[in-house]
Amino acid sequence: MLKLALAQLRRRTLRYLSLFFSIFAAVAITVATAAITSSLTQSVNQMYAQPYAASDVVVTLSSTDRPTVDAIIGAFAQEPAIGDIAFDQSASAAVEVSDSLYDSGYLQAISEGPQQWRTISEGRLPLGPGEVMSTDPAVQVGTQLQIRPGQSSNRATVVVVGKAEPAPHEEARGLNLWLADPQAMAEWFPDTIRGEIRIAGAGLGDSPEQLAATVESTLLSVDRAKGTVATSKVHGDRLAAEFLGDRSAYFMLLGAFLAVVAVVAALVIFSSYLVIASKRQREYALLRAIGGGSGQLTFSVILEAVLLSVLGCVLGVPTGYFLAGFAIENANAIGVDVPIVEVVLEPAAYLIIGIAAVLLTVAAALPASRRVLRSPVVASLQARGSTSANLLARTLLILIGVGLIFCGRYGTTLLDTTTATETVVVAVGSAGLAVMGVVLLVAGLLPWLLSLLSVPLQKLSAHLGLAASFAGRQTLRSASLVAILVAATALVSAVLTGQERIGTAIGERSAGESTADVVVTGVGETLSQPLVDQLQELEGVAAVAAPPAVTVTANQGRSDNAFALSKEDAEAVIRQQSTGIRVAGPNELILGEHSDLRSELVEGSVTSIEVFGNPYEVTVLYDDGLRTMIDADIAWDAQEKVAIQRGVPVEQAPELPMPLALLRMEGAADQASDSAALNELRDFLAGQGQQVALAEEFSARSNAEELAFRMLTISTLLMLVSLIIAAVGIANTVALSVRDRARDRAILNSVGVTPLGQQAALGLELLLLSAPAALIGSLVGSAFGSWIAAAVVDGQQRFVWQPATEQLPLIIVAAVVLTMVIGALTQATAGRSRSNSPTDL
Repeated sequence: MLKLALAQLRRRTLRYLSLFFSIFAAVAITVATAAITSSLTQSVNQMYAQPYAASDVVVTLSSTDRPTVDAIIGAFAQEPAIGDIAFDQSASAAVEVSDSLYDSGYLQAISEGPQQWRTISEGRLPLGPGEVMSTDPAVQVGTQLQIRPGQSSNRATVVVVGKAEPAPHEEARGLNLWLADPQAMAEWFPDTIRGEIRIAGAGLGDSPEQLAATVESTLLSVDRAKGTVATSKVHGDRLAAEFLGDRSAYFMLLGAFLAVVAVVAALVIFSSYLVIASKRQREYALLRAIGGGSGQLTFSVILEAVLLSVLGCVLGVPTGYFLAGFAIENANAIGVDVPIVEVVLEPAAYLIIGIAAVLLTVAAALPASRRVLRSPVVASLQARGSTSANLLARTLLILIGVGLIFCGRYGTTLLDTTTATETVVVAVGSAGLAVMGVVLLVAGLLPWLLSLLSVPLQKLSAHLGLAASFAGRQTLRSASLVAILVAATALVSAVLTGQERIGTAIGERSAGESTADVVVTGVGETLSQPLVDQLQELEGVAAVAAPPAVTVTANQGRSDNAFALSKEDAEAVIRQQSTGIRVAGPNELILGEHSDLRSELVEGSVTSIEVFGNPYEVTVLYDDGLRTMIDADIAWDAQEKVAIQRGVPVEQAPELPMPLALLRMEGAADQASDSAALNELRDFLAGQGQQVALAEEFSARSNAEELAFRMLTISTLLMLVSLIIAAVGIANTVALSVRDRARDRAILNSVGVTPLGQQAALGLELLLLSAPAALIGSLVGSAFGSWIAAAVVDGQQRFVWQPATEQLPLIIVAAVVLTMVIGALTQATAGRSRSNSPTDL
């Protein structure tokens, strides 16, 4: 049987070259896709873990005093399990642009040590209060600046001595970040302290989780100490989730795509075997007629499949690795900014893909061959399949297809009980089952329908009737071509639609940052009412809100300034309500990320506070925004009570201070940071007398959107992968179908059909098969691709049939044209290489 297998491989070189190519392409594309998705996942994770690469534990201090911070660091230093401690103190600052105008920014401590992670692009680290580093590439080393630390009225003159790269989350926030020596930070901000303490283990064998438990225990032992303890990985994941959402869902989507590619690759192999099964029917009948047993022939088929698949894996695995590296290196040429440094794939993955390819090849070869071997010898010699066998096969395909569709439909109802990661698995799995059901259903029905229509079509056109008759008679060939066309177009349309849907959602999320477009803050004093009125009159300013601030005091004496922003003002200046600037509801107090009151007031509790000495019961909430918000009615009520206590009319009550003004600019949320309206606003603020700091959010939105799309542009590469695997499957199946039709061509020659007539009949046959298959595949893939993306991005649970129709004509035309071009080229080549004489009958 080994000799028979080798003889078959030598005798039918072109046939087995096509089979080898389908295996080789399937393995190479699967390896390339696996390498790209694995490398992307690791690269994005490392990108956000970079600031904490040398750290094991991160302690976040939201607000405390200098003695408590010193006590915490001292306690950590006494712990044997802790090796190195780095405190990144951070605070707000204003950098002078002109005499009256400042840019809002932030200062953060930086010092040399084993946990210093920033890449210094120019200059050196700052030393002492007179030096800073910039994270803005446009700032030149040697520039002299005037900085106002926090809300201080004192200015500090500093010199830029170096430039460093920002962290991804800093870049996403669009922070105007400056780095200073810890001594300078201690001098400029002696009172309220916030920041991160990064801790590296002493190398005693403790895991990050064990060290985190030790750190938390030590923190609790310090009087008045309060902070959030997390391992560096958990902390980095939290930062990434703030700007990209739950990355696990996207990475799971990439993994699911890999699985789909592998399934389509397997379908390519399976369809190739189905195509040649009818041709081998006559060959095996001859062998059986001279004494060959079915078991021997089956063993021969297995040997052929193993030899082909092993050779395909040996060449396909390194080719796939090369393709992944080539795609990553040249991604920018097609506008894809992929954050991947090197190709990373576990060695076990290559072995798994190789073994799977061998098993799939054998599994694909056996059903087609066994079907041939079960046919009667006489019928096989006549190259005609049993009508009852064809009917049984068609019925099984239809029943299995319907069953898979119902299973997929049932799976779409399970999303209401799934987590974010499980949602991707269930959504892709349900869609995959439904699409595979459609593939089998159409593969079983379409050739049969064409056979029924062949007689009526014969009356319209002889060539059309002949084409429909051939498509209906060659059941295996037609079914395999229809199956690969439906699967390929479904994959391409699903990826294309899903990519567009996810990209649109990320863009909307970035553009809809839940904060005002511009924030104008008084420096050293609050804003005056005339200045606020003038801001409202400026051209390009759509709305202005200057929420008053009140001092909120807790029971233990801690206090914080809270802004009383009304719902009406918030709707006027904030484009989207979520994290950032949240409006406090009735009797609510929302504590900002760095509020001093967090050390005393517990989230979710109902507690008593004082505003201007008047008690109020409030519900305490936490938010990741920078500012503390309070129910506006409480602020106005407290103002009225102060007036009553002073014995003055309410309308003569003291005005509440307005530390800042929130501005919404006219136009979209994704404007340029140097637009004409913003430049006019800057010029106005620089020319008026009061000192103010300006912070615009357009840069932050642009950075966040760019960072998110940098990760998601990998879907462009995945779309190319889907196009390649689809093209390979269609081209290979069509080529095999046409090449092994010498008998059909001989019949046509015998009745006087010219080569041009044969080309016309073949073109019509391929058109009748490919057009409906491509249409159905595109519609189904688009509908499920859109639903999967909606489930990942928005948590949509119920499946709704809403296929996107914009790209469908292009996909359908491309699939049909590719099918017909490959068919014509193969027919022309086969016609030149074979005599097509009547003796071939």
